[in-house]
Amino acid sequence: YGVSMGAASVMMCADVEGYPIRAIIEDCGFSTLKGQLTHIVKRMVPKVPSGFLIFCLSLVLKIKAGYRISDVDCMKHISHARVPMLFLHGDHDSFISMHMMEDLYAVCPGQKEKMIIKGGRHASNDKLRPEEYWQCINDFLENIRWFSSSENHFFLMCWCIIKSSERGPGYENQYSVSFVSMSDWRCRWSL
Repeated sequence: YGVSMGAASVMMCADVEGYPIRAIIEDCGFSTLKGQLTHIVKRMVPKVPSGFLIFCLSLVLKIKAGYRISDVDCMKHISHARVPMLFLHGDHDSFISMHMMEDLYAVCPGQKEKMIIKGGRHASNDKLRPEEYWQCINDFLENIRWFSSSENHFFLMCWCIIKSSERGPGYENQYSVSFVSMSDWRCRWSL
């Protein structure tokens, strides 16, 4: 499960063998980093040639991090996906265009589902229509037979973000992230 850049990260694992991945749920992920950066540059600085900026950024990335912008290609990984996938995207997402989700969905060869959240914006779909959002995820997992009667606990990457101001002074603007068991909602671990 991943949202935005997290969605891109989980999609990059869609074709990797040997990982214990049983399904991927992506919410508002991009198809390629180059396409996403082009979209952002054209929108934010329309008079500057996007190709030049992206080339410079890719060069710096290659030197500093060891990879190029073109290496971050979710389409390539999704086209060889080995696990069922659920694609979620808001129809009012102005940061990552919904056509990227449609492109990803089109190239995914295996079992797949999608949900377009009416009025949904970037990385906020679970807050806009939480019941509908989580029911869609639950239905998807049931459809792929994720749940098993022999399994006592179901561990989905369901992140429970808790405002840390409850921990005392100095934590007012910090959040903790907890992994939650969907079957019994008990906290398993925290960061």
